[in-house]
Amino acid sequence: MALATSAQNDLPTRQRYDELLKKYRVQLLRSVYPTEVLLSALSQIKAFEEKVSDIRLVRTTKEKADKILSLPSDKDYEENISGFLSVLRENGHAHVGDVFITGSGEGLLTEDNYQLVRQKLKALCDYLDPDCGILQSLTSEGVFTQSEKELVQWEGTAKQKVETVMEILLCKSNRSYERFISILQENDQEHIVYILTEEREGSPPLSREELKLIRIQRASVVENMDSLNTKLITRLMSLEVFTEDERQRVEYWGERRMKRNEEILNILVRKSRRHFDNFIKALKETNQEHVAELFEALTIKLAVNVNDGSSSEQSVEEKLKFAFAKDLEDEESEISRDLDSIGIHGAGVESG
Repeated sequence: MALATSAQNDLPTRQRYDELLKKYRVQLLRSVYPTEVLLSALSQIKAFEEKVSDIRLVRTTKEKADKILSLPSDKDYEENISGFLSVLRENGHAHVGDVFITGSGEGLLTEDNYQLVRQKLKALCDYLDPDCGILQSLTSEGVFTQSEKELVQWEGTAKQKVETVMEILLCKSNRSYERFISILQENDQEHIVYILTEEREGSPPLSREELKLIRIQRASVVENMDSLNTKLITRLMSLEVFTEDERQRVEYWGERRMKRNEEILNILVRKSRRHFDNFIKALKETNQEHVAELFEALTIKLAVNVNDGSSSEQSVEEKLKFAFAKDLEDEESEISRDLDSIGIHGAGVESG
């Protein structure tokens, strides 16, 4: 458990340990994530056994972190510091131990990144998909430990999972945070990159107004969309709307069409606007214009772009006219029937 011989020479004296703990106290306290796995490993050091039992009774994470960092500061410091730093390194806290080895806090999460995540937490809870494959990537890349991954998986809802992911991430090194951004991109979460890079990279997510409109149409979409007897999932894959993991999440429901549709929407609302546009395209390509039209108000009101990429009031008006005219041409459309009921016929309605 002790550090290698080459590192033994770099062990801090008790005075140096206390100096560094005081200097980087704020960052260190928020860098310790006191999982039961970490506490169990620390309790294997005989001098810490009773103290760890007391730490388990402490209620807040900050208090637990404070007591963990205070463990070496006693009369047996020289005997225990090596084992203490080894436990940190072996249990996802190498960046904490490195502060005392190198005398520098450069590896800890920067204040800017820490505050950014805190400020964006609500948006992250709304938009990040914790089941998109990032947990496997974070674990395989060594950003999360296996026990940290399991803590996330035990949570019940997507929001709870995201909260736990971000809680753990805020305790990690700055390098781990940067790797997290790359993993988001690799797992088709470009809209989260957009949020965390403050719109410098990635693609924008759906707006809150768009999410509201999708919720309004949700029941109709679930009832009317055919994801079972069409090639919708295949088109979503070829248009890069869905990843292989997401395809499997939908296929898991077998022939339960409405369950499949629920899962599709659950995935889509945690995707970028670009992905959603391609979803509409896939609907039309699989002869499901009637489902695509359920989102027509969303498309007209919130995604009106002219060919050069700019938005204009004129393009809004043109799309509204087009949609209105299309409905008038269809004698069975809801708007045509409503007009007929009050004695107004489509042929007598002029634009302008």
